Amino acid sequence: MSRDAVDGIRRAIHDNSPSVFDETVGPVIDETAKPVPETVPLRPEDFPPPDPSRPKPPKDPIADADPATSRSFTFATAANKIWEVLLSGKDLPKALTGWQKAYGEIKPHIGQVLDWLKNNWPGDGPGSMPPIPPTIA
Repeated sequence: MSRDAVDGIRRAIHDNSPSVFDETVGPVIDETAKPVPETVPLRPEDFPPPDPSRPKPPKDPIADADPATSRSFTFATAANKIWEVLLSGKDLPKALTGWQKAYGEIKPHIGQVLDWLKNNWPGDGPGSMPPIPPTIA
């Protein structure tokens, strides 16, 4: 996913808070938009010596998860929900100015984010029901 798309959506949310978005939305989007920090694997000499009598931990269910994909997925699902809300409320006369401004600022960037989300959505293939994405709390 392009950094420009991520930054464009972040700017639009900040520009339209608190008039359209609650003040808590910006910090959550900022956190999910951060690049994944680099990690350095342990050196072999930092591992404890092998001991066959030591119990083995269970397999970590998320050990194979890619942190960059996971973070991008969280950002993209949040942006997708925000876009859904903007689409449903952009024609409300009462909040029209703020909604139209936020809509116009996010519109150039959302296509790329939604394409990334569509291409990275977990599932068993076309037409399958994907699992529900994690919520941002």
